[in-house]
Amino acid sequence: MLISPIDLILKKWSNRRCPVDISKIREFFFRAMASCLASGLSEEIQVHDMPDFLAIHYRDGDFRLQDQYCAIPGEERSAGTTTIWFKDRPIWIMNYGGAYSKEAIPFLRAVLRKTYETGQFIGGRGPAYYKGDSFIYFNQGRLFDFTNFNGREEIYRYEDGEPLGFHDYWGMSLLSTSYR
Repeated sequence: MLISPIDLILKKWSNRRCPVDISKIREFFFRAMASCLASGLSEEIQVHDMPDFLAIHYRDGDFRLQDQYCAIPGEERSAGTTTIWFKDRPIWIMNYGGAYSKEAIPFLRAVLRKTYETGQFIGGRGPAYYKGDSFIYFNQGRLFDFTNFNGREEIYRYEDGEPLGFHDYWGMSLLSTSYR
C-alpha cells in the first residue's frame, strides 16, 4: 500500500505530544501582559548589539515572555515581536508594526491593559471597539484564534476623527499540535 506525503506528515504530527496545553499558554499571556507590558510597570532593557531595540521580560515558572520592539528616536513608526517560551523553547509568537503619535500611547496602553485584565483574546491586542474621553480605538481582526490570528488596530481622536496611529499584527502558536 502506498502512503501519501500528507498521510506521513499527519501521522508524524499525531504522534507528537504538546509540551503544554494551549489554555496554559493563553493564561500566561494574559498574566504577563496585564502585569507588565500594558501597565508600564516593567523595566525596559536595551537589547545587546541592537541599537534602538528595547525589551520587556516576564517570567513565571517554566514560562517566559519577551516583548522586543524598535523605533528610531523622534519617529512615530515602531515594530516588535512578543515571544513566549516554555522550558526555554519558543512556543508562541506575535508580531506588530505601524505608527502611533505620542498622544495616543497612554490611551493605547490603557485599552490593552483592560483587555488583558479581562482575559479577552482579540488578536492579542485590544477589543473590537473602545471609546475613551478623547479617543476611539478599533481592532479589525481577520482571525482571532490564539493559535492563529491577524488584524489591524487603529486610534482616532474623537473630536475631529483625526487618525492617531495604527498597528498591523499577526501571530500563532509554534506548536505543531495546535494545527489539529
